[in-house]
Amino acid sequence: MKKLILLFSLSLLCSAMLFGQCLPDRHSSTWFDAWISCETSDNPNELRGPSHWIEYDFNQIRYLNELKIWNINDPDMVSYGAQNIMIDYSEDGYNWQEYGQVVLPMAPGKNTYEGDEILNFDNLRAKKLLITILDNYGGECSGFAELKIDIDTTKVDDDNI
Repeated sequence: MKKLILLFSLSLLCSAMLFGQCLPDRHSSTWFDAWISCETSDNPNELRGPSHWIEYDFNQIRYLNELKIWNINDPDMVSYGAQNIMIDYSEDGYNWQEYGQVVLPMAPGKNTYEGDEILNFDNLRAKKLLITILDNYGGECSGFAELKIDIDTTKVDDDNI
């Protein structure tokens, strides 16, 4: 009987693990799994003025490639999700260069949401990346849930050593 219970438990565990791997990049639909900004603040890039922004510091020059973003996915807060964003980057951490404006799709508010591949930086050299939200889908606050950047670790600059 113990063997039967153990075998049943193992098969249940294995089937749950297999089912969980069907959507490996899915994101939760809860608000606390996101970056949300409800008050503007001075942007590191003075051209942007007070805004909703987030800065990523890589501590050294990195070569950036594919950018994937999961927008706010809480069913009651999808309107908080970033719609139009401006991307700036810096090689020295002080002087900003505009990469461009990008439109993010609204999240569906479902736990099967796997984010969106937004663009490919094609080995853009950057020490810092700055994302400024220009507008959202009508919510009181702005943000997105998660960001993933593919970084080429095979390239090294002499000034990184």
